[in-house]
Amino acid sequence: MATNNKALVNSILKNTKQIADFSKVLSFGNYFSPELARSGITQQTERYFAPQIDTAIQGVRQGFIGRGLSRSGLRGQAEQGTLADYADQLQTMNEQLYNTREGEARTNYSDLQKQYEKAPTSYKGPKGTTTPGYQVETPQMYQTTQDIYGGAGTQGTGGFSYLQALRDYQKKQSPDFYKKYYGN
Repeated sequence: MATNNKALVNSILKNTKQIADFSKVLSFGNYFSPELARSGITQQTERYFAPQIDTAIQGVRQGFIGRGLSRSGLRGQAEQGTLADYADQLQTMNEQLYNTREGEARTNYSDLQKQYEKAPTSYKGPKGTTTPGYQVETPQMYQTTQDIYGGAGTQGTGGFSYLQALRDYQKKQSPDFYKKYYGN
């Protein structure tokens, strides 16, 4: 009798479709890419802060030039202080936006998992893409190294931006932060 039950159970298992774990159907790593999220957020926050940084640094420079201190070490300290303030604001905004996007992705992923668990055999899931992966590059905001220091550019007439000065400041202050948001 036990042999008949065992054979019956084996035949039922062979004819039953096995349900895969949802993480094998769609892993969270394939659904949400931290690298792409961080690079998109970084570009978004830089576009937001770039005009503010330019205005603030130009204001600092004009203030020192108005007092006849165009080559003062105090001016450099004031510019570094301004960059430090904006670097803190940029880092805070980056972290907040990243946490928001990751939270939204986790919520959406759990909704997909619930749909899968309701009907695992008929679940279609999100449509895939045939677009190949791509590498995000940080855009250059100036054309020559002379532009960083306010000199005339030697390669055309690109507009100067102090955004690169902010990036250089971040790189010096926290290499880990820089690598996290900009890569190597």
